[in-house]
This record gives sequence, structure tokens and C-alpha cells, in this order.
Amino acid sequence: MKQVTQRVDPYHTELSALLNSQPDQTSDLPNMPGPGLAKMHKMHGDLLMTCFGRSGNLSAIAEATLAYEQAVQSLPDDHPEMPSMLSDLGTALFRRILYTGQCSTSNITRAISACQKAVDLTPADDMNLRDRLSNLGSVYALRFKSTGNPADIAQAILAHQKAVDLTPSGHANLPGSLSNLGISYRN
Repeated sequence: MKQVTQRVDPYHTELSALLNSQPDQTSDLPNMPGPGLAKMHKMHGDLLMTCFGRSGNLSAIAEATLAYEQAVQSLPDDHPEMPSMLSDLGTALFRRILYTGQCSTSNITRAISACQKAVDLTPADDMNLRDRLSNLGSVYALRFKSTGNPADIAQAILAHQKAVDLTPSGHANLPGSLSNLGISYRN
């Protein structure tokens, strides 16, 4: 039986107990087909991001990033779940940069790459496109704060504007999209 308590903050004792009561099935993961393996890695990443959100445990976000990277590596580029997997990876990388302060060029470039590829692979009529554009804009804005490169803020504004354009009037996300756009212009 695999003990998960090292990965999960003690705050989540009930969750830890539940996970530790299950037989260890992770040793079978490499033998699963790509989509099944990707889904398991994604679920693992989602669990760790939830733990991070509740506890602030930085090791959880680092492990979530790794799990999302493994999910992406488990799928072919043309798989219908790839945009979602890339979006999760980009968001985890972005949050890890924000919370750890590890704002290296390579970390930001990895986040932009994942977010951009998620946007590129998302169909134009997919309702998740506006959120993925907003995430992409936020990562570009972060890189602008780090480098001062005007091309980055231009990309942030472009992505945020597209997100606003895709958000219907009266939609619950419209104020946030407009706020992100305004912050990018202010920078």
C-alpha cells in the first residue's frame, strides 16, 4: 500500500486516510494505454492542486506540475483532451511561479508554451477558449513584469482582448476578463 501522507498536507487527514486505504495501483500505470495513463496523471495533478489551494504546500504544486507534464507526454498532440491537459500544465506552472517566486525565463517560457499550445489546439467554438486565452495573457503579462519586453505586454493585451471578445455580455466571467485586460493595459 502506498502512503500518500508525505505529499498531502496534514490538514487533509481524511483525504490522506482514504487514499492510504486503497491498494497501490500506481505501479500498473506504465502498462496502461496513453489516454488512461494521461487521465490518471491529470487526476493526480488535480488532487495536488486542490491540496495546494487549501494548504499552500509548495511541494504539492511542484508535484502537480510534474503530474500534468506526465499527462501531456502520455497523449498524442491530436488527442481531444490535449488542450485541457496543456491548459492544466500551463496554469500549474504559472501558479508555481507566482507562489515560489521562481520567475526564471525557462519557467515562464514553459508556461507560455503550454498555454499557447492549449489555445492553438482549442477549437474556435469551444467555450474553454476564452479561459485559455485569459491564462495565456496572464503568463505573458508576468513575463513582461520580469523582462520589460514590450512584445510580451502586446501579446498579453491581444490574448486578453480576444478573451473579452469571446465572453458574452452579462457572463459571470466578463468582469474578470475586463479586469485582466485593464491590468495588461496599465502595465
